[in-house]
Amino acid sequence: MKKPTEKPYYHLCAEEVTANTASSAEGLSTEEAARRLEEGGKNKLDEGKKTPIWKRFLQQLADPMI
Repeated sequence: MKKPTEKPYYHLCAEEVTANTASSAEGLSTEEAARRLEEGGKNKLDEGKKTPIWKRFLQQLADPMI
C-alpha cells in the first residue's frame, strides 16, 4: 500500500482513495480480499462487557419511577 495522505479519506476524491488503499473502482479480487482478511483480521469492533439480565432487572426495580 502507498503511504496515506495528510488529509482524511473523506476529503479525497475516489481516485485518490483507491490509489492510497491499493484498490480499484471494481473492488478487490477474491484472492486480495482473502489475503487482507488473513493479514488484518475482520473489520469488527470488540464487544463491550454486557450487563446480565438479572442485574438490569434489579436496577430497574431500584428506580421508584418504574
